[in-house]
Amino acid sequence: MRQERLWFARKFHFDIPLDCGPNVVERLRGTPARVEEMLAGLPDPLVRARSGDDWSILENVGHLADLEELWETRIGELLSGDVETLSPADLENRKTHEADHNQRPTADVTRELRSLRDRILGQVDGLKTADFGRTALHP
Repeated sequence: MRQERLWFARKFHFDIPLDCGPNVVERLRGTPARVEEMLAGLPDPLVRARSGDDWSILENVGHLADLEELWETRIGELLSGDVETLSPADLENRKTHEADHNQRPTADVTRELRSLRDRILGQVDGLKTADFGRTALHP
């Protein structure tokens, strides 16, 4: 069985060439379709099953949707050039806990992810290469 690393123990590298920005945008565009494909055919009890305090598959999908507002804000901050530090995340994940995604129809959660992701794509479609080089501190 694959051992998962805790999110905050992960290391990320940002050495992607700026002219690959459109490739990153296409990956973002495809996320809702990949999620829908992964969920297709899974039995509903499995999609909603929790293991201890760990979120279910559906709660993880809902969490992705819940984070879209933060990404939308941060992209706006980067593009405006008006901030030195990006808006912080809610490390308690209150929005996801309060949303109770397991009580929602799966199609509603995936539809919400797609809709919110489309808003972000509206922000980044057509960016110039230099726009992908904008920086701010991550809180």
